[in-house]
Formats: sequence, structure tokens, C-alpha cells
Amino acid sequence: PQAWKLPESCSEIEKELHLVNRRYEKTFKSASECFKILPIEFELTMVTSDPDFSYELPHGLGLKFLVPSDYPQTPCNISVLNEDLTSTVRMRIQNALKAKCQEYRGSVALRSILRWIDNNMQLIFDCVYSAQPTSNVPSKFEKGNSTSNVDTVSQSKQVSDTPWSPEQQKALEQALRSVPADLDAQERWTKIAELVPGRTKKDCIARFKELRSAVKA
Repeated sequence: PQAWKLPESCSEIEKELHLVNRRYEKTFKSASECFKILPIEFELTMVTSDPDFSYELPHGLGLKFLVPSDYPQTPCNISVLNEDLTSTVRMRIQNALKAKCQEYRGSVALRSILRWIDNNMQLIFDCVYSAQPTSNVPSKFEKGNSTSNVDTVSQSKQVSDTPWSPEQQKALEQALRSVPADLDAQERWTKIAELVPGRTKKDCIARFKELRSAVKA
């Protein structure tokens, strides 16, 4: 078969859309026959690459993107399509995605946003469900990662501004699942930080609060 290649004379936005289509070609859907004219809507399904993802999401996370006519000056908008999630859960996930899209205002970054969703899906769902009753959480495993006591831990403003690596992110997610939720808040976050290379307790708390704030916005 002929090797895939980008169409000639693509704009940066067209190139980005073609590469997203290429990456998610099995589930990518769009009414647009070409990507030259904005606005454009498209849908795709993301199945997380995290083998330890602990929530029931058998068909992946369905996402609908609206790329506005003045993108990237105006960020894209992302809706969650999963009917097996409650409207509240979908809204909270969308809030987190909206906050991330705002961070990329002015940049053509659809693939970067999709990578962020994949790398952070466990933490997104942890934040979304942290205020939910345990009986309402569609988890594969026994819930042991309640984070409601995060607000009881004192935190100074001395938090590292170094970006989190994917390895640190995954270590934090695993620690949130493995460290018992019934420990004293200070002790629990100390133990969590011990499992995250290169991060302090303050860093771990700040990282969790950052995403939880976006979810609840």
C-alpha cells in the first residue's frame, strides 16, 4: 500500500487536524471532507494507554471537538459523549478539558491536548469522583483512593514549578490508589510523596488540587 503522507501546502491547523485524524483513524468522524475551512467539528474515541486505569470505561472516552473559525485565538471546545456517564460527571470532565484548552490559547495544540488527556485520565476521573459516594463510582477495583482529606493538609506556597513528567504523573496516580484513604491526612500525603520520584508532599497536593479545581469550576 502507498505510504501515508500529508497533503501538500497544508496550513499548520490543517496539518494538525490531519495528524489527529491519522492517530485516531479508527474512530475519527467529521462531516467536513477537508480541513481547510473552519469551524470544524469532529468526534473520536480515546482508549487510555494506562494499563492500570481503574474505572469502568469499556468503550473508551468519546470526545467531540469544535474547532472555531478563529482558532487558535479562541480555544477549541471539547464535549464528552459517553451516555454511560452521568451528566454531572460529563460536565466535570468537560470543565477540566476546558481549563486545559484555555492554557493552549494561541497555539495549535490539538495533539498536545489529546496527549494530556491520555496521560492524566486516571487523575481526571479521581478528581471527578472524589466528591461522589463510593457506591456511585464505576471502578474496576475497591475504591481506596479517596482524596477528600486533601484540604485538611496545610500547604506552603513553595511548590515546584517544574513540569510533571509522565512517569511522575503515573507514580502519583498509582500512589493515590495504593496508599490507604483512612490514614491521617498528613501521613497519607507523606506516604504518597515517597512514591513519587522527585516530588515533595506539597508538590503532590498542589498537583491534585490543580486538576480538582478545574473539574469543579
